[in-house]
Amino acid sequence: MESNSTLLIYNATIVYSETCEYHKDAALLIKNSKIAKIFFNKSDWIDQVENTNIQALDAKGGILGPGFVDMHFHGCGGYDTNSDNKEEALLHMVKTLKNKGITTFQPTIHYDLSSIKKLAKAINNNKELQNHISGLYIEGPFINLIKKGGLSAASIREPDIKVLNELLDIKINDKCAVQTMTVAPELENVDPIIDILNKNNILIGFGHSDAKITDVPQLKKYHFTHLFNAMNGINHKNPGLAMFPFLYKNEVDITCEMIGDGVHIDYNTLKFTFNCLNENQVCLISDSMLFTTLVSKGPMIYVGKEAYCDGRACYYCDDNTLIGSCNLTIDTAKILLEKNIITKELFFKIGAVNPARALKLKNKGSIEEGNIADLILLNSEYKVIKVFKS
Repeated sequence: MESNSTLLIYNATIVYSETCEYHKDAALLIKNSKIAKIFFNKSDWIDQVENTNIQALDAKGGILGPGFVDMHFHGCGGYDTNSDNKEEALLHMVKTLKNKGITTFQPTIHYDLSSIKKLAKAINNNKELQNHISGLYIEGPFINLIKKGGLSAASIREPDIKVLNELLDIKINDKCAVQTMTVAPELENVDPIIDILNKNNILIGFGHSDAKITDVPQLKKYHFTHLFNAMNGINHKNPGLAMFPFLYKNEVDITCEMIGDGVHIDYNTLKFTFNCLNENQVCLISDSMLFTTLVSKGPMIYVGKEAYCDGRACYYCDDNTLIGSCNLTIDTAKILLEKNIITKELFFKIGAVNPARALKLKNKGSIEEGNIADLILLNSEYKVIKVFKS
C-alpha cells in the first residue's frame, strides 16, 4: 500500500485487539498506513462504501487478522542469512514471507561477526528491508557446545564482554542491530553478559543450554529459544531448562518460542504445552532454513556442511542432526488449528500478538486503532487471500 493511501476493507470478520476476538460484518479504515477506524456494526460502515472518495475492498466475509511476526527465521527459497549477497537474500525473504502473510521477521544467524555486519549494512541501505525486519537474532555465541545442535562449533565462545561489545556496536538506524540473543545461563562468567544485554534492552533467549532448572538466574523477564529443543527437558528427577516456564508461568514475565512442524516437538507435546502455558506466552517460530518453499530436497550447503530436507525438517547429511524446519509459521499454525491443538484465537496470538509483544514492537501484532496496518485476509480455511503491508 502507498503510505498516503486510504482504504476501507468491509464485510470482514475482523480479529480484534490482543485478545483476538472475532467480529463478523465489520470494517476497517486504513489511512496513511495505519488503522484509522474500526467499524463493528454494518450500519456504521455501509454509508462509507458508497463514498466514491474512498477506495473500498469487499472482504466477502473473509478473516482479517494481523500480519504474522516470525521472530526466529534463517531463510527460504535457497537463501539464508549466510548467503554471500546479503541484500539479495534478504529481499528474497521479504518477498516470500510477505506473500505468505508474514509481514515482519527477525533474520537469525549464528555468531559470525563479518556476516552480521554485512546483514546490518544491507538493512541500513534498504528502506524496504527496514520496513519488514525488526532486528537481528544471534544464536550464540555464549552457548553450550554440548547443546549446539545444528550450529557450528566454531561460532561458540566463552562469555567475553569484548566479543559482546563488538556485536552491540553494530547498528541499524542508530539502534543495536542485535535485538535477540541466545544465551546458555549455566556458563561460567555469564552473569555480566546477561546484565549488559538487559541494560541494552536486548531480548535474551535462554537456550542451546545444558542447564538444570536450578541454573536459571533470577530476572524480571524470561524468554526461551525454541523451547524443548537444544535444552534439557521435563525430567521428573532432574528437571531441565524446559520446565522453568511451566513452573513459574504465573510468577514472572515469560515467553517461549515453539517450532510447530511436529518434528522438533511432537504434536502431543505441543498440545500439552498449549494446555499448560498461558495464552500470551507462546511465540510460534519457523526456525526455517533455506530449503523452505523449494521443491528440491537437497543436498545444499549450510554453514559449510551438506544438508537435506525431508519435506518437514532439515538435517545434516553426515549424521542426520536435526538443524531446522522447512515450514513457515503461517503453515504450521494452520496445521495446529486443523488438529485442534490451538483455537482460532490462538492462531493469531501465537503467530502475531505474542512475538510482537516479546520483541516490543510498537503498534504491531494486533488490529487496533492507531496500529500499523500490517494485515492479512484469509478465507474460511485460513488460506491467505491478500496481504496488506504498510
